[in-house]
Amino acid sequence: MTSIETKQLLIETGARLFHQNGYNNTGIAEILSASGIPKGSFYFHFKSKEDFALTVIDHYSQFLKGWFDQYAEDTNKSPLTRLRNFLESFIVFYEGSGCRLGCPIGNFALEMSDLSEPIRKKINSVLLLIRDSIETIIKDAKSMGEIPMEINTLDIADFIMSSWEGALLVMKSGKSTEPLKRFINILFTYILTTNNRA
Repeated sequence: MTSIETKQLLIETGARLFHQNGYNNTGIAEILSASGIPKGSFYFHFKSKEDFALTVIDHYSQFLKGWFDQYAEDTNKSPLTRLRNFLESFIVFYEGSGCRLGCPIGNFALEMSDLSEPIRKKINSVLLLIRDSIETIIKDAKSMGEIPMEINTLDIADFIMSSWEGALLVMKSGKSTEPLKRFINILFTYILTTNNRA
C-alpha cells in the first residue's frame, strides 16, 4: 500500500468512526485497529488526533459538496426542484440508517466547538461553504423567476442551512424523518414560492 493509499484509508476509517461514535468516543487505537494501519504510519501523516480530525472534516466537506453538486448541476430541472431533490435524498439515506448518525459536520459542531478552536474554525468554514453553495442555487431560482426578486438570497441560504441542521438534531432524538419532511414542506410551500412576497 502506498503512502497516499495509507493516508486515505486512515481518513476514510476515521470519518466513519467519528460519524458513528463521535470524536471523544473514538480513539486513535480504534482507528488503527479498524484500518489495519500501524501506529507509526498514523503519526507520519498526522501530528495529533486534532490534526487528523481537521483532515477528516475536509473529507466530509468534499463528500457533501460532491453530493450537492450531483443535484445542483442537473440543469434539466429547475433550481428549486434541484434543491428539493437534494434535501429529499437525505430522507432516503436517514430512513435507511434508522435515523442514526446525523450530519457529520453538525455532530462535530455540537461536540467540539467549545473544546477546540482549530476544529471550531474549520467547522465554521465548512458551514459557510455549504451556505454559499445553497445561495448559488437560490440565486439561480431568483433569476429564473421562481422566487421574488426582493428575497435576500444570503439570508435564505443561511436560514436553510441552520434550520436543516436543527431538523437533523430533532430527527436523531425522535428517530423519525418527520422533522426533515416538515421542514421541506414549509420551505417550498411558504418561503420559496412566488405566492409570498419578501
